[in-house]
Amino acid sequence: MPGVALESEDGETITPQAMTIFTFDIPDPFHGLFEPQHQLNENGRKQQLPVEWGSASMQSQVRRLRKSVDSRFYNYYSKGINAYVSGDWESAEQAFQASLGWKPGDGPTNQLLAYMRSLNKKPPATWTTLYHEFAEGY
Repeated sequence: MPGVALESEDGETITPQAMTIFTFDIPDPFHGLFEPQHQLNENGRKQQLPVEWGSASMQSQVRRLRKSVDSRFYNYYSKGINAYVSGDWESAEQAFQASLGWKPGDGPTNQLLAYMRSLNKKPPATWTTLYHEFAEGY
C-alpha cells in the first residue's frame, strides 16, 4: 500500500507490509489451542509475542488438532499441491481425487479441482510467472 502510513497506539508510524496468509482445517479443536503468549514492553504495556510456527510445541499442537484425519489424505493432498503449483494439473487432479477418498467433501480440495476444471485442466500461460486469483464464480 504505497503512500499509506498508519499510527500505532503508542504514536509510532507503521508502514504496511505485504504478507502471505496460510489457512488450514482444524477438525479436532481443543481448549488452549494456539493460546497467545504476552510480555510487558518497556512502557509497561502488554504485547503479544510472535507465534513460532516451527517450534516443537506448535508442531505438536498442529498434529493433535489433525489427529482424526487419515494421514493418507495429507500424502495425496501434498502430491496434488506440488503438481498443481508446478503446472502439472493432470497429475494434480489425480492426487486430489485420491485425497478425497480419505476426506470426502474437503473444501480446499474441491475448490482447486473446480478451478482447474474451469480452465480445462490447463494452467494459464503465465502460471509460473504471475500470481493468479480465483475469479468470482469461475
